[in-house]
Amino acid sequence: HNRRPSSTTVSRVLNNRGSGFVSAKTRQRVLAAAREMGYRPNPMARALRGAKTETIGLAVPGFFKHIDPVELAAREAGYRMHMAAHHRNPGDFRRVLEDFLIQNVDGILVHSIVDGAGDILRDVAADKPVVLCCEEPIEGFDCFIDQRYQGMRAAVRHLAGLGHQRIGLLVNHTAPQMRWRVSGYHDAMAELGLAITEQLLIDMPSDLPSASRGYVGLKAALATWSPQRPTALICTNDDVATGA
Repeated sequence: HNRRPSSTTVSRVLNNRGSGFVSAKTRQRVLAAAREMGYRPNPMARALRGAKTETIGLAVPGFFKHIDPVELAAREAGYRMHMAAHHRNPGDFRRVLEDFLIQNVDGILVHSIVDGAGDILRDVAADKPVVLCCEEPIEGFDCFIDQRYQGMRAAVRHLAGLGHQRIGLLVNHTAPQMRWRVSGYHDAMAELGLAITEQLLIDMPSDLPSASRGYVGLKAALATWSPQRPTALICTNDDVATGA
């Protein structure tokens, strides 16, 4: 039948409660209508009725180096900052954007881009101003370009200027976010006429904290090194260098 669902039924579907009382067909009709209307639940309105926001506050003495400047600038401009991790996963990224829209943020700043980020942003947050901090520009968005490629080239040239010819790179070579660092290393070594051998490309695991990655990666490499081992080593950040 084509009867319009009652407000109780709609509430059950949108709040994901009482699923046993709503047929699958009716649930799909309600969700389709919500998508068409651009409906988003308002947690503040829910809190007024139920005195529960389903949020948790975390107070820390400072954020990570990428976040501290953003939080300080936002506060000085009279803004509060909502933060969420997307773990470089497209599904997480979409969920984070949807949560931001539920909180009715005035703008979105994205640090480190996931695959398909442009399409997801255009689909989910087309009506919000967006700024990206990323390794390469995405058409249609304001971007601050992270100079990883140029930074790696500068590091290779600096070490070569000190007389090093066997310059190692400690990095997770298969991680997409490392491709600009890796390509900067390869291009600089080629321009300087320096050979890249297997011993110079040192892999580290991706499922450990930075310092542990550096320690574990270099320790494994040490067991295989010959007299042709690197005389200098480039790491992806200070924590990895400390572990190495």
